[in-house]
Amino acid sequence: MSGLSASIASVGVFGPGWANWAACRASLRGDAPVPELEPVDAYPPPTGLPKNERRRTSPITRISFAACEDALAQRPEFERSGIRSVFASCSGDMDIVDDICRALTREPIALSPTQFHNSVHNASAGYWSIANHARVASTSLSGYDASFAAGLVEAVLQLDEDPEQPVLLVAFDVATRPPLSLARAVPVPFATALLLTRDRVGSLGQLRLDPAAPLSESELQGTLETLRTANPAARALPLLDRVAREVSGEVVTPMPSGKWGLNMTYTPVS
Repeated sequence: MSGLSASIASVGVFGPGWANWAACRASLRGDAPVPELEPVDAYPPPTGLPKNERRRTSPITRISFAACEDALAQRPEFERSGIRSVFASCSGDMDIVDDICRALTREPIALSPTQFHNSVHNASAGYWSIANHARVASTSLSGYDASFAAGLVEAVLQLDEDPEQPVLLVAFDVATRPPLSLARAVPVPFATALLLTRDRVGSLGQLRLDPAAPLSESELQGTLETLRTANPAARALPLLDRVAREVSGEVVTPMPSGKWGLNMTYTPVS
């Protein structure tokens, strides 16, 4: 699988202090301070959904929508209904899982149909398909801390299979609360979306992947490094850092097997 390549048409971001890629890019370039890692209390409502569906969405769907909307707003020429998607999340909606587990301990047992609906791992992908009338392929996957790496490889493989149609990758995870946070601590939410194509024109740069590289892990500094390790989706930050600063080079993050690294070679478009 070595030598897989793609163009990054656009990037979307949602995270603590970053409402979009523009804010994130400014921080990564040093044009604005890096925000403190504080809890996020408000999540943007997902656009495109009917009112009833929008009301049922949970924070994890909202942050994935925020990143996707941000990425696609930068490239309005792409028809959303024809964009394939890969949704990569380490844990899915752990708050919903917690609520369901609590409900199962009570008598009488009363499970919320909405919570059950939102508990499945592809709930966010389903909402996205509904909002954009998309009937093309959509994949939802998990790879623990390597979920971003697994999602990126899957997205580029799909692009390799059909280069004419773009692929939208979104990696996202929300903060966890006790008691599940004792087993899987994710203190802050983070989501990023990459719109991938084969067209160099108008892209943010070229990406070449080697998913069988020697195992290592690219690191950042200060608060950025804390965020990178705090949320599985934020493992994308070293790559986003190069895209923001338009600096070519290699970034490595572990693959799900734990035996290999994903080498991402980024080259800005000159």
